[in-house]
Amino acid sequence: MPDGSFERKEMDIGPALGEAQLATLSVGELARTANVCIGRTEFIEGFELLKQAQEKAGAEGQDLSSNDATDLGYALAAQGHVFYNYCVDTDGYEFGGYTPPPAKGLEGEGRIRFVQAGETFMYAIEKDPSNVRAYFGLGDMQLELGQRQEATETAEKIEAILENEPSSDTFASRLALVSIYGRMEDEGKVLGSYAKAIERSISVHPKLRQKMAYDLAARINRSKSSNPKELQEIMSACRRAIILGPTDLTYQVLLSHVEKIQAAQEQVA
Repeated sequence: MPDGSFERKEMDIGPALGEAQLATLSVGELARTANVCIGRTEFIEGFELLKQAQEKAGAEGQDLSSNDATDLGYALAAQGHVFYNYCVDTDGYEFGGYTPPPAKGLEGEGRIRFVQAGETFMYAIEKDPSNVRAYFGLGDMQLELGQRQEATETAEKIEAILENEPSSDTFASRLALVSIYGRMEDEGKVLGSYAKAIERSISVHPKLRQKMAYDLAARINRSKSSNPKELQEIMSACRRAIILGPTDLTYQVLLSHVEKIQAAQEQVA
Protein backbone atom coordinates (compact mmCIF):
# COMPACT_ATOMS: atom_id res chain seq x y z
CA MET A 1 0.00 0.00 0.00
CA PRO A 2 1.27 3.52 -0.67
CA ASP A 3 2.48 5.39 2.40
CA GLY A 4 1.57 8.86 1.06
CA SER A 5 5.14 10.04 0.67
CA PHE A 6 6.56 11.31 -2.60
CA GLU A 7 9.36 9.66 -4.48
CA ARG A 8 12.08 11.46 -6.38
CA LYS A 9 11.91 10.62 -10.04
CA GLU A 10 15.14 11.31 -11.88
CA MET A 11 14.84 12.73 -15.38
CA ASP A 12 16.88 11.92 -18.46
CA ILE A 13 19.45 14.71 -18.33
CA GLY A 14 22.16 13.32 -20.58
CA PRO A 15 25.89 13.35 -19.75
CA ALA A 16 26.86 15.72 -16.95
CA LEU A 17 29.69 18.20 -17.31
CA GLY A 18 32.93 17.08 -15.68
CA GLU A 19 34.19 18.82 -12.52
CA ALA A 20 37.28 20.06 -14.32
CA GLN A 21 35.20 21.57 -17.09
CA LEU A 22 32.78 23.19 -14.63
CA ALA A 23 35.67 24.86 -12.81
CA THR A 24 36.71 26.68 -15.98
CA LEU A 25 33.25 28.17 -16.69
CA SER A 26 32.41 31.74 -15.74
CA VAL A 27 29.29 32.68 -13.82
CA GLY A 28 27.64 33.71 -17.07
CA GLU A 29 28.59 30.48 -18.84
CA LEU A 30 27.27 28.39 -15.95
CA ALA A 31 24.05 30.42 -15.86
CA ARG A 32 23.52 30.20 -19.63
CA THR A 33 24.11 26.44 -19.57
CA ALA A 34 21.70 26.13 -16.64
CA ASN A 35 19.12 28.12 -18.59
CA VAL A 36 19.45 25.80 -21.59
CA CYS A 37 19.02 22.73 -19.37
CA ILE A 38 15.97 24.24 -17.68
CA GLY A 39 14.51 25.08 -21.07
CA ARG A 40 14.91 21.43 -22.05
CA THR A 41 13.19 20.41 -18.78
CA GLU A 42 16.45 18.88 -17.54
CA PHE A 43 15.75 20.42 -14.16
CA ILE A 44 18.15 18.41 -11.97
CA GLU A 45 21.21 19.32 -14.02
CA GLY A 46 19.98 22.86 -14.64
CA PHE A 47 19.33 23.58 -10.96
CA GLU A 48 22.74 22.19 -9.98
CA LEU A 49 24.48 24.37 -12.56
CA LEU A 50 22.53 27.39 -11.35
CA LYS A 51 23.52 26.63 -7.76
CA GLN A 52 27.16 26.54 -8.81
CA ALA A 53 26.76 29.80 -10.70
CA GLN A 54 25.30 31.44 -7.59
CA GLU A 55 28.09 30.11 -5.41
CA LYS A 56 30.71 31.36 -7.86
CA ALA A 57 29.00 34.75 -8.07
CA GLY A 58 29.04 35.00 -4.28
CA ALA A 59 32.73 34.21 -4.23
CA GLU A 60 33.48 36.82 -6.91
CA GLY A 61 31.41 39.46 -5.10
CA GLN A 62 31.62 42.92 -6.62
CA ASP A 63 33.84 41.69 -9.47
CA LEU A 64 30.84 40.06 -11.17
CA SER A 65 30.35 41.68 -14.57
CA SER A 66 27.08 43.20 -15.71
CA ASN A 67 26.69 40.60 -18.46
CA ASP A 68 27.35 37.68 -16.10
CA ALA A 69 24.85 39.09 -13.61
CA THR A 70 22.28 39.43 -16.41
CA ASP A 71 22.75 35.79 -17.43
CA LEU A 72 22.41 34.74 -13.79
CA GLY A 73 19.21 36.77 -13.48
CA TYR A 74 17.64 35.07 -16.48
CA ALA A 75 18.53 31.61 -15.11
CA LEU A 76 16.94 32.50 -11.75
CA ALA A 77 13.84 33.73 -13.56
CA ALA A 78 13.65 30.47 -15.51
CA GLN A 79 13.90 28.52 -12.27
CA GLY A 80 11.11 30.65 -10.80
CA HIS A 81 8.86 29.80 -13.73
CA VAL A 82 9.58 26.11 -13.17
CA PHE A 83 8.38 26.34 -9.57
CA TYR A 84 5.17 27.98 -10.72
CA ASN A 85 4.46 25.68 -13.64
CA TYR A 86 6.00 22.27 -12.95
CA CYS A 87 5.76 19.79 -10.09
CA VAL A 88 9.40 19.65 -9.01
CA ASP A 89 11.18 20.21 -5.73
CA THR A 90 14.04 22.63 -5.09
CA ASP A 91 16.63 20.12 -6.31
CA GLY A 92 14.87 19.66 -9.63
CA TYR A 93 13.25 16.31 -8.91
CA GLU A 94 9.70 15.62 -10.02
CA PHE A 95 6.96 15.00 -7.47
CA GLY A 96 5.77 11.46 -8.12
CA GLY A 97 4.39 8.39 -6.40
CA TYR A 98 0.98 8.70 -4.80
CA THR A 99 1.28 12.18 -3.34
CA PRO A 100 -0.87 14.75 -5.19
CA PRO A 101 1.42 17.45 -6.56
CA PRO A 102 1.03 21.07 -5.45
CA ALA A 103 -1.79 22.82 -7.29
CA LYS A 104 0.59 25.24 -9.01
CA GLY A 105 4.02 23.88 -8.28
CA LEU A 106 6.02 25.63 -5.55
CA GLU A 107 4.50 29.11 -5.64
CA GLY A 108 6.50 30.46 -2.70
CA GLU A 109 9.78 29.28 -4.18
CA GLY A 110 8.82 30.80 -7.51
CA ARG A 111 8.30 34.21 -5.96
CA ILE A 112 11.60 33.96 -4.09
CA ARG A 113 13.43 33.30 -7.37
CA PHE A 114 11.65 36.19 -9.09
CA VAL A 115 12.76 38.52 -6.29
CA GLN A 116 16.32 37.20 -6.51
CA ALA A 117 16.31 37.59 -10.29
CA GLY A 118 15.05 41.17 -9.99
CA GLU A 119 17.79 42.04 -7.51
CA THR A 120 20.37 40.46 -9.80
CA PHE A 121 19.14 42.48 -12.78
CA MET A 122 19.32 45.65 -10.68
CA TYR A 123 22.92 44.82 -9.79
CA ALA A 124 23.68 44.34 -13.50
CA ILE A 125 22.14 47.73 -14.27
CA GLU A 126 24.19 49.40 -11.54
CA LYS A 127 27.32 47.96 -13.13
CA ASP A 128 26.23 49.04 -16.62
CA PRO A 129 23.29 51.47 -16.90
CA SER A 130 23.08 50.84 -20.66
CA ASN A 131 22.57 47.06 -20.30
CA VAL A 132 19.23 46.78 -22.09
CA ARG A 133 19.02 42.99 -21.55
CA ALA A 134 19.11 43.56 -17.80
CA TYR A 135 16.33 46.15 -18.06
CA PHE A 136 14.15 43.72 -20.02
CA GLY A 137 14.73 41.06 -17.38
CA LEU A 138 13.94 43.50 -14.60
CA GLY A 139 10.72 44.62 -16.27
CA ASP A 140 9.61 41.03 -16.68
CA MET A 141 10.23 40.27 -13.01
CA GLN A 142 8.43 43.44 -11.90
CA LEU A 143 5.38 42.35 -13.87
CA GLU A 144 5.57 38.83 -12.41
CA LEU A 145 5.63 40.38 -8.91
CA GLY A 146 2.72 42.72 -9.65
CA GLN A 147 4.85 45.89 -9.61
CA ARG A 148 3.11 47.62 -12.49
CA GLN A 149 4.30 51.17 -11.79
CA GLU A 150 7.90 50.02 -11.49
CA ALA A 151 7.55 48.04 -14.72
CA THR A 152 6.20 51.14 -16.48
CA GLU A 153 9.23 53.13 -15.35
CA THR A 154 11.55 50.35 -16.50
CA ALA A 155 9.89 50.27 -19.93
CA GLU A 156 10.38 54.03 -20.22
CA LYS A 157 14.09 53.60 -19.43
CA ILE A 158 14.32 50.89 -22.09
CA GLU A 159 12.74 53.25 -24.63
CA ALA A 160 15.32 55.91 -23.74
CA ILE A 161 18.22 53.47 -24.13
CA LEU A 162 16.96 52.31 -27.52
CA GLU A 163 16.65 55.91 -28.69
CA ASN A 164 20.18 56.79 -27.51
CA GLU A 165 21.92 53.50 -28.37
CA PRO A 166 21.12 52.63 -32.02
CA SER A 167 23.03 49.34 -31.76
CA SER A 168 20.55 48.19 -29.09
CA ASP A 169 17.50 49.31 -31.08
CA THR A 170 16.85 46.00 -32.83
CA PHE A 171 13.92 43.96 -34.08
CA ALA A 172 14.24 41.69 -31.03
CA SER A 173 14.32 44.65 -28.62
CA ARG A 174 11.15 46.15 -30.07
CA LEU A 175 9.34 42.81 -29.92
CA ALA A 176 10.42 42.46 -26.29
CA LEU A 177 8.80 45.83 -25.63
CA VAL A 178 5.67 44.55 -27.37
CA SER A 179 5.59 41.77 -24.79
CA ILE A 180 6.04 44.11 -21.82
CA TYR A 181 3.44 46.63 -23.00
CA GLY A 182 1.09 43.82 -23.95
CA ARG A 183 1.18 42.45 -20.41
CA MET A 184 0.44 45.97 -19.16
CA GLU A 185 -2.47 46.17 -21.66
CA ASP A 186 -1.13 49.43 -23.10
CA GLU A 187 -2.47 49.05 -26.64
CA GLY A 188 -1.01 52.31 -27.90
CA LYS A 189 2.51 51.39 -26.79
CA VAL A 190 2.07 47.89 -28.18
CA LEU A 191 1.23 49.13 -31.67
CA GLY A 192 3.95 51.77 -31.50
CA SER A 193 6.51 49.08 -30.66
CA TYR A 194 5.20 46.91 -33.48
CA ALA A 195 5.62 49.81 -35.92
CA LYS A 196 9.26 50.26 -34.92
CA ALA A 197 9.84 46.51 -35.07
CA ILE A 198 8.58 46.51 -38.67
CA GLU A 199 11.12 49.17 -39.63
CA ARG A 200 13.94 47.12 -38.07
CA SER A 201 12.93 43.76 -39.51
CA ILE A 202 14.24 43.91 -43.07
CA SER A 203 17.43 41.99 -42.24
CA VAL A 204 15.79 39.27 -40.14
CA HIS A 205 14.62 35.89 -41.41
CA PRO A 206 11.43 36.11 -43.55
CA LYS A 207 9.64 33.62 -41.30
CA LEU A 208 10.17 35.93 -38.31
CA ARG A 209 8.71 38.84 -40.26
CA GLN A 210 5.75 36.72 -41.32
CA LYS A 211 5.08 35.57 -37.76
CA MET A 212 5.20 39.12 -36.45
CA ALA A 213 2.89 40.36 -39.20
CA TYR A 214 0.43 37.53 -38.45
CA ASP A 215 0.53 38.25 -34.69
CA LEU A 216 0.02 41.97 -35.29
CA ALA A 217 -2.90 41.42 -37.66
CA ALA A 218 -4.51 39.01 -35.19
CA ARG A 219 -4.07 41.53 -32.39
CA ILE A 220 -5.71 44.31 -34.40
CA ASN A 221 -8.57 41.97 -35.31
CA ARG A 222 -9.15 41.08 -31.65
CA SER A 223 -9.12 44.69 -30.56
CA LYS A 224 -12.57 46.25 -30.27
CA SER A 225 -11.20 49.53 -31.53
CA SER A 226 -7.80 50.85 -32.56
CA ASN A 227 -6.80 54.48 -32.52
CA PRO A 228 -6.53 55.81 -36.12
CA LYS A 229 -3.19 57.40 -35.21
CA GLU A 230 -1.81 54.02 -34.11
CA LEU A 231 -3.04 52.34 -37.30
CA GLN A 232 -1.43 55.14 -39.32
CA GLU A 233 1.90 54.43 -37.61
CA ILE A 234 1.63 50.78 -38.62
CA MET A 235 0.76 51.67 -42.22
CA SER A 236 3.62 54.18 -42.46
CA ALA A 237 6.06 51.59 -41.13
CA CYS A 238 4.79 49.05 -43.69
CA ARG A 239 5.25 51.52 -46.55
CA ARG A 240 8.85 52.25 -45.48
CA ALA A 241 9.56 48.53 -45.16
CA ILE A 242 8.11 47.89 -48.63
CA ILE A 243 10.48 50.49 -50.11
CA LEU A 244 13.44 48.74 -48.46
CA GLY A 245 12.26 45.26 -49.43
CA PRO A 246 9.95 45.54 -52.46
CA THR A 247 10.07 41.81 -53.26
CA ASP A 248 8.81 40.73 -49.83
CA LEU A 249 5.03 40.46 -49.84
CA THR A 250 4.69 40.27 -46.04
CA TYR A 251 4.16 43.96 -45.42
CA GLN A 252 2.21 44.52 -48.62
CA VAL A 253 -0.36 42.03 -47.32
CA LEU A 254 -0.30 43.56 -43.83
CA LEU A 255 -0.66 47.08 -45.22
CA SER A 256 -3.69 46.06 -47.28
CA HIS A 257 -5.25 44.43 -44.22
CA VAL A 258 -4.77 47.50 -42.00
CA GLU A 259 -6.02 49.84 -44.73
CA LYS A 260 -9.26 47.85 -44.91
CA ILE A 261 -9.68 48.07 -41.13
CA GLN A 262 -9.08 51.82 -41.19
CA ALA A 263 -11.58 52.26 -44.04
CA ALA A 264 -14.18 50.28 -42.11
CA GLN A 265 -13.62 52.48 -39.04
CA GLU A 266 -14.04 55.64 -41.13
CA GLN A 267 -17.34 54.36 -42.54
CA VAL A 268 -18.67 53.69 -39.04
CA ALA A 269 -17.57 57.14 -37.91
